[in-house]
Amino acid sequence: MKFSHIAFGAAAAVLLAVGFVRAEVRISHAFTDHAVLQRHMPVPVWGWADPGEKVTVSFAGQSVSTEADESGKWSVRLSPLEASDEGRELTAQGANTVTLRDILVGEVWVCSGQSNMEWTMQMGDMDPNAPPKYAGTEEERTGKYPLIRYNQNNYTLSKTAYDDVLSNTGWVVCCDAGQGNCTAVGFHFAVRLQKELDVPIGLISASWGGSFIESWMPDEAWSLCPEITAFGEQRIAERTEAAECEYLHPGGMFYAKIAPWIPYAIRGTIWYQGCANSRDDDIYYYKQKALIESWRARWNEGDFPFYWVQLSAWANPSDDPNFVGGDITDCWYAETYKTPETDLGAKHGFVWIRNAQTRCLDLPNTGQAVSIDVGAAHDIHPRNKFTVGNRLAVLALANEYGKDIPCRSPQMKTVEFDGPRAIVRFDHCAEGLTAGKQTDRLFEAAPGEPLRRFALAGEDHIYHFADAVITGPDTVEITSEEVPHPVAVRYAWQMNPEGCNLYNSAGLPAVPFRTDDWDPAE
Repeated sequence: MKFSHIAFGAAAAVLLAVGFVRAEVRISHAFTDHAVLQRHMPVPVWGWADPGEKVTVSFAGQSVSTEADESGKWSVRLSPLEASDEGRELTAQGANTVTLRDILVGEVWVCSGQSNMEWTMQMGDMDPNAPPKYAGTEEERTGKYPLIRYNQNNYTLSKTAYDDVLSNTGWVVCCDAGQGNCTAVGFHFAVRLQKELDVPIGLISASWGGSFIESWMPDEAWSLCPEITAFGEQRIAERTEAAECEYLHPGGMFYAKIAPWIPYAIRGTIWYQGCANSRDDDIYYYKQKALIESWRARWNEGDFPFYWVQLSAWANPSDDPNFVGGDITDCWYAETYKTPETDLGAKHGFVWIRNAQTRCLDLPNTGQAVSIDVGAAHDIHPRNKFTVGNRLAVLALANEYGKDIPCRSPQMKTVEFDGPRAIVRFDHCAEGLTAGKQTDRLFEAAPGEPLRRFALAGEDHIYHFADAVITGPDTVEITSEEVPHPVAVRYAWQMNPEGCNLYNSAGLPAVPFRTDDWDPAE
């Protein structure tokens, strides 16, 4: 799932060639023509010059001066700016003057993760026998969206933080097919934000197909959660001893693709990752928690918003509710996820990563876009990035921008067992629960339709699919003739719970859940 990359040694050589030339004023490559700066907060701008050289940065009527330190690094902070779609010049002046053009001010978000975030607007179905199915319409792929810009990081790795951003293109305007290489999830997220907020949107795109979460974590992240500290220390030691920085080693992508952007002013992060860690079980919770906390600490901007996509459905669906893994023998990338050493059976699989992702909602200012209903059984890269991007966008619009719209999926609140019935109550129901279906970009409510993929188990710990009925705006009752005395209930608790159809009135799908704490191997 690595679509392209630059060899570690070659990229490092290029960086050394440009990163330590101090003969003239230079601005970090985080800033290029067409950049978007973050509104309503101080804006750091930095670069390099001769040690002691005076540098003056000017933009939007502000001029701020400083001197390069003994290493040649300089940095200033512009006072908070109002949003502007007027393309203006930003200059850095010392012995020479550097001028950047067409700089806008709006909202800036980091887009990171693995291939489902990396998947671009121009990437279609890779099956040569199938007609191309893209992650956007023809108009979206080739039309004019001048107020949406993105900066795509190069594919490279490092054991230590890079001095500067590596990007072949710099900031790209989403016009006339310029958006072809833009992350599709990020593009749809940005289109919704731009439409609702009427300000420019900038996307910092830093993803890599097949990447493990470990590679996005700085070394200090591992000390933030004692449950994973020893594991992290071992992996860091292995990385130190390795001749090259392999892409699954801890920190490799953070130091090459995230660290050089800090302290660029951002609003927050959207994240789509987890497939590569599908054998982690619940330990993924500690890794994602440590990643979020470490990124926030590095940026030193408080608990900035961090929203992620819960893994979509994948694999052939199973009619056995006790089998939570998936048959992927005829699925694309099956060889990556099923080896002689492990498989995605009852103990391993997406259900445990989804559960770990949901647990991360205990961190402040976080949100989860549930995508269980827009997966693709035979392809780990579902093309419906529109729905995913929009579900991320409503989280941002409601939580960060104050829009009064439902943004969270129904989530199990309580369960009560009353004789043959299990009564489940949910939070985040908007105007009420409903059966429904997501078809491409359209949600269709289906009141009264039977709910699917609920299961009950008794003291024998054996689950049976059950009848489930919505009995109130936030309540579902579940029964099964095969389980006269239920003690546990599950919903959509499979790698591909095909047909799961519980939503709130806003068209957001219910979060998969279980009420038991039985060993995953059972």
